[in-house]
Amino acid sequence: MKTFKGTPGPWSLDEFDSVVHENSNVLGRKELVRVSGVSLPRRVTEEYTANTRLVSAAPELLEALQLFLDAQILPEYHQGVARAAISKALGEE
Repeated sequence: MKTFKGTPGPWSLDEFDSVVHENSNVLGRKELVRVSGVSLPRRVTEEYTANTRLVSAAPELLEALQLFLDAQILPEYHQGVARAAISKALGEE
């Protein structure tokens, strides 16, 4: 399984709908995971909330997709789609 080089999961959303890393810093606060291009500044919408939920699930989604691919239970066409998505997530394309 190829390794994700970004901030390791799990990620979640804080009370401000910011994506945060589960590890706490020295002050006991969860560390923010900076994500660009998810919303317009000072404009929180349903779309923004949906985007941040998807982004916060990204590490677990990548791991699950890699596990499905490794288990070799996907039909051939879906394996190709899975490999392409994994490559995109890992910055290989």
